[in-house]
Amino acid sequence: MDKHTLLNCLNASWRNGVFDIQYARQQAALLPLLNSQCVAELVSSKDCGISFVQGYNPDTPLAAWLLMRKQREGRLTVPEQRWLASALQQQLEREERHPLCRRFDTLFPLCGAFLRKTPLNIFAWQHDPGPALLDEAEDFIMLVSGGCWYEYGDSQSAPFIAHAYEQEAVFEHLPLLTFLLTELLTYYRPANERFLLIAAMDFPLRSQRSYLLSWQRMIVAHLFEVLPADELKHLRQSLPVSLLTYLQQRYASHTGKQRALQTP
Repeated sequence: MDKHTLLNCLNASWRNGVFDIQYARQQAALLPLLNSQCVAELVSSKDCGISFVQGYNPDTPLAAWLLMRKQREGRLTVPEQRWLASALQQQLEREERHPLCRRFDTLFPLCGAFLRKTPLNIFAWQHDPGPALLDEAEDFIMLVSGGCWYEYGDSQSAPFIAHAYEQEAVFEHLPLLTFLLTELLTYYRPANERFLLIAAMDFPLRSQRSYLLSWQRMIVAHLFEVLPADELKHLRQSLPVSLLTYLQQRYASHTGKQRALQTP
């Protein structure tokens, strides 16, 4: 599926500011993309999509992230707390087995240690993660949105070797890790300048298994929740047309946000 078709199908699944996952499931083109493109949209529903995911696929890679979003907005039931602990551990263990995770641990040791030891505590919003971890999380989201990393070369003619960090590989194989670190920043550094840069990027769709586009939409929607009206106007002017259309559907019932989207 090309990006244009995907976005048309997604936009058609919004109903008065709520994502209609049942309508999305009726669109044959979206069925292979439910996990990578649709599940993240469920945060707009009253229970953050928990009831749907529980019946559809409790092991979807973003199940733990949805549960944490619900936890951020209120309390989880005891069964949901158990599900969160299990889903978080199992998905992070799956991602840890991928070779790409070893490179992640080398480049972002504080983030790696955080994800293995403390996410349930920190995402209960009871602890200050500290600036060093947040700085490293910022470096990570910039790297996966199109940056590169360097290592020393073995000759004077090539003292440094640049390596592109594979976007699609990260967003195919490390989705929960990526969403959790981004969620950490949305809470502790909500108006992060790096979010503004990512929002303005026009990412391609190279793989149906990639969570890249849903990750970007999550960041854009977050910005529209936290930025004041004058900054929303500047953000609107920098967004790709596809994201403007998406926001118009997502905030169809929100007069203030519609005004920000339409103001010249």
